[in-house]
Amino acid sequence: MVNTDELNDTLVKDLGLSEIPKDIQDEVIARVGENILRRITVSIVEKISPEARQEFDSISEAGDSERMKTFLNGQIPDFDNFVKNEVHKSVLEFKQLAAVT
Repeated sequence: MVNTDELNDTLVKDLGLSEIPKDIQDEVIARVGENILRRITVSIVEKISPEARQEFDSISEAGDSERMKTFLNGQIPDFDNFVKNEVHKSVLEFKQLAAVT
């Protein structure tokens, strides 16, 4: 569903993590990345039909990433851009939260 290497690179760049120690980078990436994946999943479920949700759940349980990619590309127009937009929104929200604290 999401290329984790790409996501990690995006987070390091967009959150300005390149100057902090690698172990702290990894912790931030793990926490933020988990929230991003959750957000993408919720957005997918909101966009697809109830019938498609059953198939989505079935494919998720099977852990078949290639089948999932094919399925999502058929359900959500321009799925790769959809994911990039969700990542971007999540990063912006994280930055806003970090600025407040």
